[in-house]
Amino acid sequence: MKRNPRHRLLAALLTFFALIVGAMLPIGGVISAASAATNCPNGEGTFCFLAISAPESVVTGQVFTVHVAVTTDGTTVAKSDPCSRVAVTLSVSPGTEGPDIYMSNTSGGIATFNVVVTSSGFHSLDATASKTGCYYVPDSTTFEAVDVAADQPIAPCPDDVSCKQVTSGSGSAATLFADSGIFTAS
Repeated sequence: MKRNPRHRLLAALLTFFALIVGAMLPIGGVISAASAATNCPNGEGTFCFLAISAPESVVTGQVFTVHVAVTTDGTTVAKSDPCSRVAVTLSVSPGTEGPDIYMSNTSGGIATFNVVVTSSGFHSLDATASKTGCYYVPDSTTFEAVDVAADQPIAPCPDDVSCKQVTSGSGSAATLFADSGIFTAS
């Protein structure tokens, strides 16, 4: 079988280009991209991001939970990164006399806070963290605190219907029971 010199030339050129492309790809790039999913690549220009998870509205005087996650991108928790183990500071404004300050150590990259506000209105939450060799982008959000009297129904009771409100005594969950009938949204 006679070999075609053009096929040899084509095979040599393809091999040459494959070697050039292979040499141009960083070997460590693939490995570091995989590990970046759960790590904050701290250094010049790179950061961990704090992400607050809190309710949009709460009842004044009742404890509610706020979570602050140390993340790689604002959504992915940096569980395996050494910078994910840090004390997080949560500032609640307005507080009773200036901002109320809470501190919590992370567990699995998440700091948990039990917060209570005593005044109604809009409040802000600001999360910060600091650790030598780590860089954190802070996060902020707002929520509204409302006054709800102890026996005040969460929702209005429809006319000509007997309603009973039952609460668990903690948190902001409530169940409204009503006799059968036709109900309309107002």
